[in-house]
Amino acid sequence: MRERSIPAVAFLGLAVFALFALFTGACEEEVEVRPPPPVVMEAQPPGPAANPNTLYDEEGNLLESDVVVAGLRLPRGFELTAEVDRRHVYDSHVPIEKIHRYFGPRLITGQVDRHGDGATFREAVPREARGGIVKLDVSITPRNRTTTRIEIRELLPEPANPLSEDEIIRRWAAEEPLLD
Repeated sequence: MRERSIPAVAFLGLAVFALFALFTGACEEEVEVRPPPPVVMEAQPPGPAANPNTLYDEEGNLLESDVVVAGLRLPRGFELTAEVDRRHVYDSHVPIEKIHRYFGPRLITGQVDRHGDGATFREAVPREARGGIVKLDVSITPRNRTTTRIEIRELLPEPANPLSEDEIIRRWAAEEPLLD
């Protein structure tokens, strides 16, 4: 067996190192790293709730306004026509079906009187009312082909200590002679 000389082993090691450096250097390309281009977002038009002149949402339902009467938030598109004591009257050109669809879920009542295309929610309580709750009679009445009237009457609360039947009869008997 023949011994290899150290220069041959060194030459062989140098050759392996050169090949390794050549192949690893060939695999690496110089790549310029650039940041991704900025994403340009197109401006979206404001949604219907952002535009105060819009009456309906995307599904055709009336949007709420900033007007609140005795805990009941009114929809957009209503104009105050009269307000006396506890009576509030509004007119609108919104179709009456959409008005019914708006108020129905917002009023809690056990009595709804239908009259033609209109309706009256009797002794109703606004669903989202907080604090001193006032019962309301809310009437939705068509005025003509294009106008609907909403009348909201705040009902007086029942007295905390109502008079008994005997007390009412006694007071009536005492005042009856004075009526002549």
